[in-house]
Amino acid sequence: GNHMLLRRAGELGLIDPATAHAAAEAYLTMRKSTHDAALNDRDKVAIAGGELAVEREAVTKLWEEVFRENRGQTPIPPPAAA
Repeated sequence: GNHMLLRRAGELGLIDPATAHAAAEAYLTMRKSTHDAALNDRDKVAIAGGELAVEREAVTKLWEEVFRENRGQTPIPPPAAA
């Protein structure tokens, strides 16, 4: 799955291994939240302002590492939090 692809990218040195691990864990946490919502007949996952802060930070770090400035190009900003 996606979390294993992230971990493998870290193992291969395509991205920083610590960043890969943190992003994979963030993915699993969000997937669990989505699964729990579905089991409770909720259409959406409600997340409080400070909830999942560590996970958001991990995904932002991954985004910055993958899309950081490269050969003088302007980096793509991470998506705004919903």
